[in-house]
Amino acid sequence: MKIEQIQQVVEVYRVGSINKAAQTLYMAQSTLSSSIQSVEKELRHKIFIRGQKGTELTEFGHAFIKYGQEILESYQNILAAAQCTEQTMQNAKFGISVYYLLFANRIFYQLYKKYRSHNIDFSYKNDSRDRIIADVAKGVSELGILVMPSLFKVQWLDLIHSHQLEYFILSIEQPQVLFGSQCQLSRSPRHSVSVKELSAANIDIITIKEHSALFKAMEAEVVKIFRPKKQIQISDRDLLTGMLLQSNGYYVATMNKNAYKEEAYHPNIHSLPVENAPFHFEIGFVKKQNTILSDIALEFLNMIRSAVVGR
Repeated sequence: MKIEQIQQVVEVYRVGSINKAAQTLYMAQSTLSSSIQSVEKELRHKIFIRGQKGTELTEFGHAFIKYGQEILESYQNILAAAQCTEQTMQNAKFGISVYYLLFANRIFYQLYKKYRSHNIDFSYKNDSRDRIIADVAKGVSELGILVMPSLFKVQWLDLIHSHQLEYFILSIEQPQVLFGSQCQLSRSPRHSVSVKELSAANIDIITIKEHSALFKAMEAEVVKIFRPKKQIQISDRDLLTGMLLQSNGYYVATMNKNAYKEEAYHPNIHSLPVENAPFHFEIGFVKKQNTILSDIALEFLNMIRSAVVGR
């Protein structure tokens, strides 16, 4: 039995169900169930039973939770003592790959400032979707944060799973168009724009070049929906801000109002929600299957979730 399994059992007890615990631990429900069954098999006693109020403790389960909580408290004390002597983080690493989310950059920097006195190797990469998936599959990054349109979802989920990765949704977002002062969308006040209006307007669409055939097809489908005057494809995300500020063009993306409440995406770039779009965006993350995330990775994910839901 591992310390992570004790943590899992205590978390199921805390939230009252395996399903909820799987969400807070960012694990597949089947993986968590198998882990708990393994503990029960090892100890030859049931810890949980399903009752009228959900998952309930057996008589042995009450004893497990009592001593398990004591073990976890002692474990945290050991970690704290190790941190005080600056030995616990000597070889620690925290790496993530992100699909161009400015608020995620800021959250990562907050974590870096919090833990910079520890000996942790931090790594943060803004990258394309296929490279993010490859980074996590190869162990270059512990987490990959993705922004995915719901178009072709069956196919891109298959791609993720083929790399032995798990995918979890953090937020569902309405598509937005981002544009600067040179775009004709900025010339009249409005609260939203429809796909029909964008298709009829004399405006360019700006897209970021994808590398894999699947993601190229997915982006092509987005362009097909909006039927722009022409497509401007760029290969570097850093060019996007300049293109938006200097062209009569827009970029289709997410723009979570909660995430940018404290600090705007850019003072001279505006956004409008798209009405009647035949797809939505998902902000989610990938990790290797059947792996336990590090404490700092869980902290990062909780900060991301809090940012997008406004807590």
